[in-house]
Amino acid sequence: MATVIRQIRKKGINYRIQVPVKDEKTGKYKTATTTWEPPKGLTKRDQDKAAEAFALEYEKHVKANLHNPFNIDENATLKEYSVIFLDYMEKHTSANYHSSCQTHTTLILSILGNYKLNELKPLVTQNFIDNLSSLTYVQTTVTPKAMIRKKIKDRKLSLCKFAMLAGISDATLKSAVSGKNVALESAEKIANALQSSADELFTIINETRHYSSETLAKIVRIFKHMLSLAKRFEILDKNYASAEYVKGIQGIPKEKEIMDLDDTLDTLECIEKEKDLRAVTAVMIGIYMGRRRGEVAGLQWSDLDLENGIMDVKRSRTSVARKGVIEKTPKSEHSAKSYSMPSSLTNQLKKYKAWWNDYVENILGDRYQGLPYLFLQLSGKPVHPSTIYGWWKKLQKKYNLKDVDFHSLRTTNISIQYASNLISSEMIADRAGHANDKVTKQKYRKVFQNDDKRAAEIVDEIFSREHVVTR
Repeated sequence: MATVIRQIRKKGINYRIQVPVKDEKTGKYKTATTTWEPPKGLTKRDQDKAAEAFALEYEKHVKANLHNPFNIDENATLKEYSVIFLDYMEKHTSANYHSSCQTHTTLILSILGNYKLNELKPLVTQNFIDNLSSLTYVQTTVTPKAMIRKKIKDRKLSLCKFAMLAGISDATLKSAVSGKNVALESAEKIANALQSSADELFTIINETRHYSSETLAKIVRIFKHMLSLAKRFEILDKNYASAEYVKGIQGIPKEKEIMDLDDTLDTLECIEKEKDLRAVTAVMIGIYMGRRRGEVAGLQWSDLDLENGIMDVKRSRTSVARKGVIEKTPKSEHSAKSYSMPSSLTNQLKKYKAWWNDYVENILGDRYQGLPYLFLQLSGKPVHPSTIYGWWKKLQKKYNLKDVDFHSLRTTNISIQYASNLISSEMIADRAGHANDKVTKQKYRKVFQNDDKRAAEIVDEIFSREHVVTR
């Protein structure tokens, strides 16, 4: 508790305020001290009361700063505070969410960066949200020209060696020589390696676009998160960006196509004839196990017990803006565990293992880096997560399969389990890596639309029958 000492000085009366503060590192106490001068015209009793009130506020300020090593208060600008916010996000959230925060915080700061935290009142915040829909950004599309492959060939370099020379992944270079769009940064690296300009080798088109409602909703959520954290750190008393004070933006996510049972059976029948065992095996893991593509890319042979048909999900390889591919634990902590595999998948993995051993020994040879991942690049490095997606799209095009993304395989796996009525919802949730079946049902609520229709039909049958009987 603060100590208040009344002092009589030559210049007048003041109060010395002392607050004991414990150093969390050493465990020792030190004293935070300040002085306060009462306004003129107050009686001694009123001065003492005012000094006690000031001491109480000063003590709160000192204790708040114990959890605020940057010494930021409500008079700091949002730009100054954003350093704390992004640092916290990097330490306590996923790499992808931190990257998203970096991207969207830049936009937020371009509008509100010079505002002090205590100036972010409901009117300012609502005005910011309302004007977001008028914002635009430049979409850059970079399409390779056909000459790239020839220029690389003229240098008498393999694609693998040129990719290493340019400082890009094998997958990125394959996209470029195949005429698929690439990032501007990748285009510039390819151009530099070929001693050409990006404009000579690529068609670069810039388009001005408006942000989607889903993106705007994400920007608002991150802004609310910024102020929510400031309130938790006791930098702000209130979060004026919360729903209590302002109206946010409702994002409208795009509906994604998913496969039904017939689509899946068709897929399995078609890929059974496919010679690319890497692609086939990756897709079968998606279908039979419902694993995300990052988890598929992160699988190592030590994670598999092929004798007993067990798969351990321990890691995920994820592409993060500004950081490249990082390896981390799976998206959900509940996903990191052992799973029994269907025998069809176990048999496929045994077949793939024999192919993999031959591939490493006779194809990779000295390029093999000793990394025991299931899926490798020609250079011997683990495949980029986008490669898994590329294999799947290639199979779709080759066999005229339903055009869905790789994550649809996970949705299909879960929905077919539910549709069977042979597996408990708790077990389905457990194999999906969810905390409980409520999470699964909420996340995959579209799966239950047919059940909902059937329920309506049953109710109709019941009431119709009762109506006939009573008549």
